[in-house]
Amino acid sequence: MKKGGKFVVSMLLVWTMGMTHSTIWAKSINHLTKVVTVGNNEFLGENENEVEAPKLRIELKDGLSKGDRFYLNLEDARWTKEEFVILQQENKEGQDAVKVIGKSFTPTQLEVKVVEGDLVPYTVLDIPLYVQVDGNEAKVSIDSNNTTVSAETFTFAHISSKKGTITPTEEVEKVTQAGRLPKMIIEEAYAGQFRNGLEKGMQNTIILRLDHTDFVFELTPESTLVGTKGFEGISTSGINLKLLNDQQLQITLPEFLTQVPKRHKGGFILEGIQVKSKVQEPRVKTVFVDITGDLVEETRFKALEIGEYKVSLDLENEQSVLAGTTQNIEFTLREDMKGSLLKERTLVVTVSQGVQVIEKDGRVEVIIEGQPYYYDALVEDGKCIGFRMNGIEQEALKKQQDLSFQFKVNVPSKFTGKVNLHIEGSAMPNTIDETVFQVKAPLEVEVEAFQAKSGIKNQVGGSLVLKEKQQAILTQGESLFIGLDTSMIKLEGLPFIDVIEGDLVLGEARLVNGGIQIPIVSSSTVPSTIVIKHFDITLDGTVPKGRFEVAVGGPALSTCSSKELEVNGDFEYIDPVVVEDFVLVDVGPKNRKEITFKLGEEAYAVNGKYYHLDVPAYIEEGRVMVPIKYVAEALGIGSDQVKYDGTTKKLTVYGDKVIELQVGSNIMYVDHEKMVMQTSTKLVKGYTMVPIGEVARALELGVEWDSQLETATFVGYYE
Repeated sequence: MKKGGKFVVSMLLVWTMGMTHSTIWAKSINHLTKVVTVGNNEFLGENENEVEAPKLRIELKDGLSKGDRFYLNLEDARWTKEEFVILQQENKEGQDAVKVIGKSFTPTQLEVKVVEGDLVPYTVLDIPLYVQVDGNEAKVSIDSNNTTVSAETFTFAHISSKKGTITPTEEVEKVTQAGRLPKMIIEEAYAGQFRNGLEKGMQNTIILRLDHTDFVFELTPESTLVGTKGFEGISTSGINLKLLNDQQLQITLPEFLTQVPKRHKGGFILEGIQVKSKVQEPRVKTVFVDITGDLVEETRFKALEIGEYKVSLDLENEQSVLAGTTQNIEFTLREDMKGSLLKERTLVVTVSQGVQVIEKDGRVEVIIEGQPYYYDALVEDGKCIGFRMNGIEQEALKKQQDLSFQFKVNVPSKFTGKVNLHIEGSAMPNTIDETVFQVKAPLEVEVEAFQAKSGIKNQVGGSLVLKEKQQAILTQGESLFIGLDTSMIKLEGLPFIDVIEGDLVLGEARLVNGGIQIPIVSSSTVPSTIVIKHFDITLDGTVPKGRFEVAVGGPALSTCSSKELEVNGDFEYIDPVVVEDFVLVDVGPKNRKEITFKLGEEAYAVNGKYYHLDVPAYIEEGRVMVPIKYVAEALGIGSDQVKYDGTTKKLTVYGDKVIELQVGSNIMYVDHEKMVMQTSTKLVKGYTMVPIGEVARALELGVEWDSQLETATFVGYYE
């Protein structure tokens, strides 16, 4: 082919491609104006007795010419008009007249045809779907018939056979005798459902039945049935609510609902119905209402709940915490019944003995519902144990049924066991005493004391083994203190100090007034063990005979500790995890007694020697119960020092501390200080049984429980 011929062919190809592109029509944008839910055989149209028909809106991107036609095919529906005008525009301002009609060829197919004029691009066709539905989902499909209209399928009606619903719109009341039935809405399943049912001969009544004869309905002037949503503005008279008997209430829906247009789903609000117990002590605490009727689904819901004036406690704290930490106590007071918590009255909140509530200038900061408030601190023996609220003044808080609280406490390093929260006062009908959390010791400390003599230099002995209970117990950047009374005991040098297990990193220890300071360079990632041994001490001739203690504490171990050691022989300021006899000057060590009780056995052991037990140990409410008489005897407390008053049922143990117990009570007094136990004392075969774990702690005994052997062991020391 010649070069010129190639050029002509190329031009023809370009022209052909351009023509092909120009004849590709832009598709129309199609969508529905709405989707409706209706009953079966419902008519969609424009009359008041029909549900308003959705429209299929077609937005043309390119025009249609006279004679163009496309088709709309139905599924689960049929066309109800043989022919109707879709679009008609008169000839004006130089524009030709336009007319588009819809004509049903078959019950399920509609032809849409341009019968006059041309439709310009961006013309909008709104095609009403005048149909009668029959099936499950009514759909319309567009058959474009080679026009510029896009082929698509739409679901325009969901066909429902459901009945109306009755739903409570508020929480059920908790009352002592009488209250209101929860307000409820009686609602159509779809627009026109009630009207359709009435036109089919269904009853317009709804029956509410209480499920227990101890309760009755009662109508009051506030009992009303009022239209809402599509029935808004419809009000009913008293005859629409009628008591058939004490347990049955009849609701009659207005008959003129057959004249209400099927435009929007309607409903009624029922409220102001009273339910009350006709007996002083009803046999059930909760009564339900059963609902039946031709127009509504059968349903059942709670009508009323009988409660009592009581306040309960919801706790937010962790179950277990470490001693030597500052903790948030978080809780919510919940009213069992509205009005149980009288917020304008006094509320007293305290914690277990030994735990200290943080206060400043005699005031405790308490966070209530996220906002800080300040209340008077309650102080005993120089320590804050709680706070007193002389009423809540804030109106916003008074209106709330439940209140959340938060305050801070310091848990000393020596404290282990349960921390209880005690709440009482005229603001509450009941007293609350519940465990907030369990406190675990951060370290296990083994102390080996050594004997020394006054007036002798460089006496070497004694050891401490400190075992972390979990990783990172000792805080990086802080110091561990080994406290000694350096006013009496002169340390000639540092003892041997080493980490023998784990990856804890210690800094260079140094002697300070009051003992030894050991910096923590890096906290452990696995539980670690420190050994401190070979203490080199000098005692001058003025040091008296007696026992001198060692204390293990400091800011590395406790947030409650001072940052410095002091020379005063009182170690409380470093919040020690342990204070034990360490340097024994011209005296021997204390005798050790180990007392073991086994569940169900009529014997107990003291340092391995067995003795008869008249009443075996047993468990009650998770606590080991034993006769306190045998514990006292095993510790060297004679029978003449254990007094029982049969008239008052009061037991008193006179040892290093005075323990007072009352049979049947969970209150114990230790040196006249009140302590609340988790279980009450019991009288069994003439012996006072006590929760020995709590009594042992009051007597400063070590307590060990072996769940496999079911043995409780108590360790004490005496001269």
